Formats: sequence, structure tokens, C-alpha cells
Amino acid sequence: MKVGIDARVLGTQRALDVYLRNILVSYPKTRPEDQITLLVSNESQKTLVPKDRFQFRLVPASHTFIEHFNFKKNIVDFDVFWHPDNREFINCISNSVVTIHDLLPIKFPEIVLSKDPFLNFRQKVYFRMLKSAWKKAKTIITVSQSSASDIEEIIGVSKNKINVVYNGVSRDFFKIRTDEEKKKAQAKYRIESPYIFYIGGLNAHKNVATLIRAMSLVKHKNIRLVIGGKTDSDNSSGQNIYQEILSQAKKLGVSDRLVFSGFIQDEDLPAIYQGAKVFVYPSFYEGFGLPPLEALASGVPVICSNSASLPEVVGEAGILIDPNDYEGFAKGVDRILEDSKLANSLINKGLLRASEFSWEKAAGDVYNILIESYAKNQAKN
Repeated sequence: MKVGIDARVLGTQRALDVYLRNILVSYPKTRPEDQITLLVSNESQKTLVPKDRFQFRLVPASHTFIEHFNFKKNIVDFDVFWHPDNREFINCISNSVVTIHDLLPIKFPEIVLSKDPFLNFRQKVYFRMLKSAWKKAKTIITVSQSSASDIEEIIGVSKNKINVVYNGVSRDFFKIRTDEEKKKAQAKYRIESPYIFYIGGLNAHKNVATLIRAMSLVKHKNIRLVIGGKTDSDNSSGQNIYQEILSQAKKLGVSDRLVFSGFIQDEDLPAIYQGAKVFVYPSFYEGFGLPPLEALASGVPVICSNSASLPEVVGEAGILIDPNDYEGFAKGVDRILEDSKLANSLINKGLLRASEFSWEKAAGDVYNILIESYAKNQAKN
């Protein structure tokens, strides 16, 4: 079986990069007759995965409609081809498998669409094409039952075509960091203890505004809110959410308690999680929600919203709150800071919950789905 995988997202520091890199690093030992080829757009991407387990093919990145359509010629010689980035799945072919992580551009177009009329039109055409391509897909992988329901109901795909494969969490988050390691990582990103931690981006659906409001109500005024990730948040809809957050924080008098760490390197992330008193995640919508799972694995009490896939991921191991309830988030933080018994209970539940997710299982499930898809195609031919 000749398998092709679109690996052009590797090294981009996007959530999809984390997803694919962990899948490929954890990829199971394949059958002798299987040949796995990764399609990459630059030489440096080859260094991010085990070279001895894959072959590589250099192909152009897809930045335009024409490039998207021309990409088909790179994949016709494979028995089965996996698109882990659902946005690249435009010109689908019968032997393709696509992972649809979420339906953000379909469910909440106002968050994604540009205010520029020309770009807005192009995006609408592109999203219609995506929706049509997804509907024609023979095999779909998604990362939660919540996303599976969305795909079935909104896209109109039969549930028989949809396979749920949960994301994993790196074992590195379970490894306990020393106080010295935590202090070193915190100093690198100008973080002072004690702090609450959030990471996950500043796009509108991440709902960071709720955290700013909550900070104004938290009784423990010595605690800071660390917002991890890039702050160049001018998204495609033209909203500068970073500036809005700064303005809101100033108005509420919490500017001096906010820390924008910038992008946090993978090797530092577990120490930053483990140094936090609480992890907070108020997102309106997620296809999965990897940061809360990483926090659980790091032994940090988690407070997150009760929306979309998040209850499915966190289960009973965290405090779930309506994403609009900033008072509830503030009270949850104060409860954890004041009640060590509650904090320890959440930590223990979180570690158990996180242990149920692994990239090894996810990679094995993906591989089995590719084999099944190939077998179905062979049976029809």
C-alpha cells in the first residue's frame, strides 16, 4: 500500500503542526508492504519527523486557488492519501482521507471573514468549495464526537463516513519539573509567580475578554494572568483583538496584572503549565481543545467553558462554566486558590483523565483507517 500524507503544515507553529508532528512521531510500525511518503514544501520539514520511517517528496505550498487545484497531480500515484489539514482538501479524489478538526469557518463565518470586500468574496467562494469537497469525501477523520455531530448535521455527511480519533497529549507534560526548572522558564518569558495561565490564541472565538473581566473580580489581587502565544492577532476579519484586550484591561484596572508571554517554545511549555496555580480556557468553540488537556497532564487545576468539545475532553476533571459567565470564572479561580483540598482533587482527577489520551493510540487509529480506506477502494475496483 502506497500512502501519501500532506505534511506541509510541519514547522508552522500552528495547532495543526502539533497535531501532525505528534501523529508522525508516534506512527506505528507499518506492514512490510506499506510505503509512507510525506509531501513537504521545504527541506527543513524533513528534520521534524523520524527520517528512517518515511520517504519524502518536495512539492510547492498552496497559496492560491490554482495551486490548490494543481496539487492533485502530486497525489494521483498513491493508493490512499491523507489530508491532515482540512483547509487543503479542495480538489478531492476518491482515495483521499481528510481530517476535519472543526467547522469554525462554516459555523462562525463572522469570526473568519475579512472586512475587505474582495478578500471576503474570495473567502466565501473558498469556504463553499471546502464544504462541497468535505461532503464528497469518502472517509473523514475528526477529533471529537462534538465535531462529528457538527459534520453530520451541518455538512450533511453520513455518520458512517466519519471516524472519531481523539488527539493525544505528549508524555512530556506528565514529567514533573523542579522548582529551578520552572523558575528558569518563567524568567525566560518575564513571568512572576503566582499566576493564572491561558494559552490558545487571541481570535474572537477564544473569548479572552471573559478572562479580563474575570480578573477584575478575582479577590486575590496579587495573582497575574499570563496569556501565552503570539499577540499579532490581526486576524482575517480585520479585528485587532490584542489592542481591544489592552483597552479593556486598562478600563477595568487590571493592566498591571496581565503578562503577554509571546510564543512559548515546546520545551518550556510544561514548566510554564506546572508553575501556574490555575489554567483557564473560556473558548466559545473548539473542535477538540488541546491546551486544557495539556494542563490536566501537567497537574494543574483546570477551569474551562462548557461549550462544544471541551466537556468531552475535560470530563469531570475540571470546573466547567458557561463561557459568558465571567463572574463564574472569577469565583472558580478564588475557590481553587482558597481550597487546597479542591485543588488537589482536581489535580488528581486531571492526571487520571489525561492518561486516557495518547498520541500512540491516535496514530494507530489513523493508520488503521488508512488501511480500511485502501481496502474499500480495492474492493470497488
